This record gives sequence, C-alpha cells and structure tokens, in this order.
Amino acid sequence: MSIWTAVPAPVLPFPAIPVLSVGNLKGGVGKTSVVANLATTLTLAGFRVLAIDLDFQASLSIALPPHIMPRYESVDGGIHVLLNENYDMFHDGQITGSGVRPFEDLKLVRTSLEMADIEDKLLAAFVLGERKKDPRFALARKLANPRLARDFDVVLIDTPPRLTMASINGFCASTHVLIPTSLSATSRSGAVTFVHYLKELRNKLCPSIKVLGILATFTALAKPSEAEQKMLDELERYLPGVDIWRDVCLPSRQEIANNRVLQSRECRDKFMQIARKVATYLGLKRNGNSQGRDANRSPKFSRAGQPY
Repeated sequence: MSIWTAVPAPVLPFPAIPVLSVGNLKGGVGKTSVVANLATTLTLAGFRVLAIDLDFQASLSIALPPHIMPRYESVDGGIHVLLNENYDMFHDGQITGSGVRPFEDLKLVRTSLEMADIEDKLLAAFVLGERKKDPRFALARKLANPRLARDFDVVLIDTPPRLTMASINGFCASTHVLIPTSLSATSRSGAVTFVHYLKELRNKLCPSIKVLGILATFTALAKPSEAEQKMLDELERYLPGVDIWRDVCLPSRQEIANNRVLQSRECRDKFMQIARKVATYLGLKRNGNSQGRDANRSPKFSRAGQPY
C-alpha cells in the first residue's frame, strides 16, 4: 500500500464529462505526443477539448505548435488546479490558452516548473494531516462542475511519469486511462506495474476509473514487427482483461513526435484511428451529452478528420 492509498478516500465527485488521462510510470513512451495529437485530431473532428498539463516539465504546454496554440512563457494554470479550488481557471483566458482557427474549441491548461514546489508543499500537508480538503481530489472537484459539460465534450490529461500529487489528482479525476508504451522489456514492465497500481487506486481511491487500453509506441514500422508482436503477446499474458490495442500503433516518426497532424498524412491517419477508438469507447458526442461507452455507436470520420 502506498502513501497515496493509505488514507481513506472521501466520496468522489463524478466528472461532468469523460476525462481521459494518458499515463505510464515510465517516461519517454510518448505520452505528451499522444495527448497533443489526439487533442488536435478530436478538435478537428468537431469535439470541444480541454487539455490539461499536469507535468511540471510543461511538455504539453510547449508541444502544441504555435499555429495551433499560442505560447506564453509565464503561465501557471496547472498550479491553480492544486491551490485555489474556488478559482475557475478553465474559463479564464489569461490562464487557459485557446487555440487559433480552426482550433478555437481546443483549450489548454498550461503548467510550469513551479508545480514541483507546490506538489511538495501539498504532500507535506497531506502527510501531516494539515488540510481542510483532501488535496488528492482537488482536480476531481473542479471537473465535477456542471458548467464544464456546457463548454467541453472531453478532457485529456497529460500526467507525469511518476507518482506525485499532480498525477494522483489526474487519475482520481479521470474516468479512463490510456497507457502508451514502447515495446521493450523495460517499458513492458513499466506498463504492467502501472496497471497493477491503477487497480490499487481503483480499490482505494477512484472506483470508477477504467483502463481504456494499451497503445504501442515507437514501433520500428507502421505495424509491429514479429519481435514486437511477441511483446504484445506477453502484455496480454501479464494483463488479462486489459485491451491491448493491436489494430493501431505509433511508429518512430519525427512528424509524430513533433505533433504534425496537419502536415503528415501518416501522422494524421494514425491519430484518426486513435480518435475513433477513443470517441467510441468514451461515447463522445459533439456539443455535449456524452454518455460513456456505447459499443453500438461509432463516430464516423472523413479523410480530413471531420465526422460525417
């Protein structure tokens, strides 16, 4: 049992809309690239997307190209998640960045290096019991605001590759988790460990969270090689009941790492596949009314990424 699950959890508020965290306890597996490209593709498909950067390295905050999301050097949006729960950062243009055409419906909550100090202070307060409200659920309380459903269809969270106050907030606020992993022995082990930890979180803190699936990244080719297929087989053995995505993977391509959905056909096609799966599993509907997974309803995307 970790320190995060040792203290009993309060009754969790349920998020107003589907919330997908992209996470893995191992770094360098493509989490930020997945969030950035998925956010771009879903926005082009007509969904209203709120992306949240919870990693103090601020990778997502600078990953979206400036022609999609204008950049600001001094923005501490993510800090407001953990510090001031009465502050509505999601609707403050000075904190939450808004995309430029045709990405007006993509909003980004940035973060900064200061997040690391804030996390340390909140952890100390949590351990010492010096808290009026449990800091593990600050983001969950924010995302339960009914106003969110009026303005967004889905939330995407880029989580840090370690167990911190920010990552715990992300998972406790989420309905689903997508796990990118490269197909190496060390990354496979990290994915397996992460899934087992998510089970502990589900049992102790967030009973509604589900693993959406495991997405293979950094494959040598557009499809996993024979050796990589064996690694996927091993993941299925170690993780029975977890959906190992075999119909889509992310090859090692610089245009994918650089979030070039608009410029690269391969990048665009890959993330259209991922966007379809995510929209179907989460039951996303444009302009609200998302209802969770509905296996009988699958959004249709045109070649340009727009739903029919």
